[in-house]
Amino acid sequence: MAGLALSIEPEVFTADFVREESGQTNPSWVSSYKVRGGQITNGAWCVAINEPVGCGQLDIILNPSAELPAVAVTLAFKDVPGTDLSLNLHNDVGELVGVDLFGNLAESARLGHTDTFIVPLSRFPRATRISIRRIRGPLELKGIVAFPVVESLDDLTTEEKRAFAKAIGEKLAPERGLGPLRIAAGLSRPEPTTNVLGEASYPVRHWSGSLSAELAFPTMCSGTCYRFFTNLYFKLFPDAKEAGNVSFVSSDISLKSVLSGGTQVALGSLAPTTEELEKFEQKTGLSLLVAPVALDAVEVLVHPSNQMRTVSFDTLRLIFAEDSKGTGYWDPESGLHGPILVSGGSPNWGTSRFFAERALGGSGFRKGMHTLDVAYEDGIEAFVACNQNAIGFAQHRLPRTKPVKVLPIGSDSAAVAVDARTVNDGSYPLTRYLYLIVAKDRSSELPDNVRRFADLLLSLDGQCAVADAGSFPLSAETLRAARQKLGLP
Repeated sequence: MAGLALSIEPEVFTADFVREESGQTNPSWVSSYKVRGGQITNGAWCVAINEPVGCGQLDIILNPSAELPAVAVTLAFKDVPGTDLSLNLHNDVGELVGVDLFGNLAESARLGHTDTFIVPLSRFPRATRISIRRIRGPLELKGIVAFPVVESLDDLTTEEKRAFAKAIGEKLAPERGLGPLRIAAGLSRPEPTTNVLGEASYPVRHWSGSLSAELAFPTMCSGTCYRFFTNLYFKLFPDAKEAGNVSFVSSDISLKSVLSGGTQVALGSLAPTTEELEKFEQKTGLSLLVAPVALDAVEVLVHPSNQMRTVSFDTLRLIFAEDSKGTGYWDPESGLHGPILVSGGSPNWGTSRFFAERALGGSGFRKGMHTLDVAYEDGIEAFVACNQNAIGFAQHRLPRTKPVKVLPIGSDSAAVAVDARTVNDGSYPLTRYLYLIVAKDRSSELPDNVRRFADLLLSLDGQCAVADAGSFPLSAETLRAARQKLGLP
């Protein structure tokens, strides 16, 4: 290739945090960029771990006349446990049009062994802003490089592909399954015109526009609902710099708070009992509405060296239950030797209470169980990945970034694995609902801001956010019933 020169060179955008934003020269396709939250320290954009959820945002404002098909964005950030970054696209009035495109950027970077993400702008023709948003955890970003790229063509039908292959004398390979990064983006994501089960289409949201940050409602949100809640919260309240009215707690505390009158809205995996509902209404004179908003699953994780292929409830009782008659040592069929390292969530958490009731027949947990986070990769998942004798239960999530094995539940011949269909039809034994709980005056409708949020959550956009967060969307029938219960159209 000596002597040849490219006739077209990409216009590259860079942000190294040494120069002031206003003094930077940008390529023609970038109007400006802006950093909000955190501080610039020693040539890096830093946000401390104790900053509120959602604090920290970098926006690249696009020039609409450029009409770019795609942009490659390279992020030079320090990879530390707990960092959670999201890439989103906004339109010219500040509304989200591309939500959490790559999941947690830190996790996806590890999974894809790359620091570069291709943002498919052609799929979002109304996008005028690329936004890097810190969700939680520490952030140290040294710089960003971005430049236009060309996407592969993705609009050829199978027949057109066969015709092209035949014309050039090649053979078309059969189509394979989804790759790991596509799975990470939400295997159960609903299509635009139908839900995951192929039933009638989901409703679209009935309100547009946004509300000011001052109208964001006081909420208790559990870790099981954290990602899809924050995605939708910041979509509805784009002016909110932080989720200041939201407390992220366990499902147990979330439920107790709404029952005690401490908050108006709660999201979590625990629903109040009939007795709790009656006591609440008698004591407060208010009505308590409880509606499912997502499906979720609890998984059993073991180390990849463990030769178990499935696990039954009987075996789980022997391993986890406090009244177990098990030896506490691995059976030879596991291929392991030595004591079992039992791990799970704190006994009062919603995930732990569900697992104990469903898998252990209501028994408590054996003494010495390692109690760790059940929602994120630095808890049970990391513990099991680092200890070959470990077993634990955790909330379903994709992708699993640590090397662990998920066991189907049941006997070898009839064990059921987690997927969108087994969760929706209830055949996976550790399936549960996640709930929205709202306290309101009996004679009135939901407050407008809560009503808007519920409408968004129980719509196509909301259920897509649920799927992208690693949980599962409701069936159309269940979703319609939940909307009716909340008084939504």
